Amino acid sequence: MSPKFLFEGIVNPQLKKIVPYLPGPMTQDIAAKYEMDPARVIKLSSNENPLGVPPLAKAKIIEMAGEASLYPDAEARELRGALAQYVNMRPENIVVGPGSSSLMMHIIEVFSSPGDEVVFTSPAFGSFYEEITLARGRTPVKVALEENFDLDVKKLKKALTPRSRVVFITRPNNPTSKLVPLKDLREIMEAAAALKAVVVSDEAYVEFADPHTSALEFFYEMGEGINLLVTRTFSKAFGLADVRLGYCVGSAEAISFLTKAKPKWGTGMLAQSAGVAALKDQEHFQRTLEVVRKGREYLQGELGRLGLKMVDAPQGNYVTAKVSGYGYTGETFTEELCRRGGIMIRGDFHPEYVRISIGTMPQNEAVVKTVAEMLKDRKRR
Repeated sequence: MSPKFLFEGIVNPQLKKIVPYLPGPMTQDIAAKYEMDPARVIKLSSNENPLGVPPLAKAKIIEMAGEASLYPDAEARELRGALAQYVNMRPENIVVGPGSSSLMMHIIEVFSSPGDEVVFTSPAFGSFYEEITLARGRTPVKVALEENFDLDVKKLKKALTPRSRVVFITRPNNPTSKLVPLKDLREIMEAAAALKAVVVSDEAYVEFADPHTSALEFFYEMGEGINLLVTRTFSKAFGLADVRLGYCVGSAEAISFLTKAKPKWGTGMLAQSAGVAALKDQEHFQRTLEVVRKGREYLQGELGRLGLKMVDAPQGNYVTAKVSGYGYTGETFTEELCRRGGIMIRGDFHPEYVRISIGTMPQNEAVVKTVAEMLKDRKRR
């Protein structure tokens, strides 16, 4: 019998440096931990659509279930055509994949080489950017946001070097809900272009932001000859997080390279058809935006009135609050909110802050009620 084969001896050494991005816990995990009915748990930790799956998409998934034994359209032609109308570009400017996160991996693979640098801000999307950078043998470069979570453009530009190849800018930022203005993004693009680097505007939450704040505006203004890629997802505003569907918009040249790198059958017909149906379901889409807008204003205002310091000008479907003023850390606040009210939020991205997804109005009201009880008890001490 030969000795045990040890994969550790041949693994990419970069993988040993990775601290994996940890998604929030599942509802059943919280219910089991606190011994509560799963129906009592309010999940506001993953920025999911508060209204759920679009009815037209749900009907299409059921209709297509019988065809799950067949291979999908490798080119996703119908979906790309529908997306082209949605973003006012051509199908040749769009590639789809199983979530925008998968396309970000391919962007690094296609537009950089081992040893090159990938630049991103922090905090932004947990440790995901760093994880996919290290896994592909590239060098991560973090640029810390300012104390109020604004991006110092001069600081980011100083972080760029001749080895910089990809720059991720999360707009709106996750977890802070702030939006890097287009004028700042333009300045970053110009600096990156001088170094032959690509700028990626990660716009998973842009549908919830003010109109005309997407980086797509640069394509309408300047055409395709720019160093920009825009990634988006169906997981948030379109309520299809479990379907795993995202897309990237860029010049036809850039998209042709990304298309070569991605898996041939990266998305199934259930996902592609659901995406087309979700784009058609404007009633659900507009209701989602309205629920999020009202809920965001409500939580921002009410939690602020309770005494929490809210990060200003939120643009995503979540708000961010500083809780250290009451003696909490982000994690202890999250723990107590869950224990008291069965409310799941995120508090693991910063020692002093928490992120709260926008839910339905009854869910938002439950957050305010529980937080009020928590802070009242803290004052009594």
